[in-house]
Amino acid sequence: MSIDFSICIPTHFRLKSLLRLLDSIKKQQTNGLNIEVAVASNLPDQATEKALENYQSNFKLSYTVTGEANINKARNAAYFNTSGPIVLFLDDDMELTDPHLLYKHWQQHQSDKHLAGIGGKWALAPNSNYPSIAYHILVSAWLYRYKDDEGHTPYLIGGHCSYKRAIMEEGFQF
Repeated sequence: MSIDFSICIPTHFRLKSLLRLLDSIKKQQTNGLNIEVAVASNLPDQATEKALENYQSNFKLSYTVTGEANINKARNAAYFNTSGPIVLFLDDDMELTDPHLLYKHWQQHQSDKHLAGIGGKWALAPNSNYPSIAYHILVSAWLYRYKDDEGHTPYLIGGHCSYKRAIMEEGFQF
């Protein structure tokens, strides 16, 4: 089975939110696309490893450990465990509320051969802590400040952005 769409998720001792994200991925209406999800943990986490071993999904699921607390190394490790032509990077504290989100990313990439990547906004959970709120405000201000007349920005964040694998293989990494 060839993979049409890959998802990379870095994690760091956030099993509950990771499972919520995986459950939201499972609910996606993908119109027959073959999906794979690669989770990369910064440090060994037996609870996460055991939960993922037993996780029932409708997509291929893999898990790896980087051995170092570094979110970008985890993103890259997850990426290297995937094979799809479109790669979506999500953070472990996200949840996909639009049941067509994955298919929309895939369609957008198919519709424009020159498109390298797509980034998107995200909503904070009502119970977000202060660091999450502060990060969201800073990133939002940064993205909104640097956009052109059509609303595009050359700056993308690691969470909720997708890229064509061909672009990634030209040497782009986090």
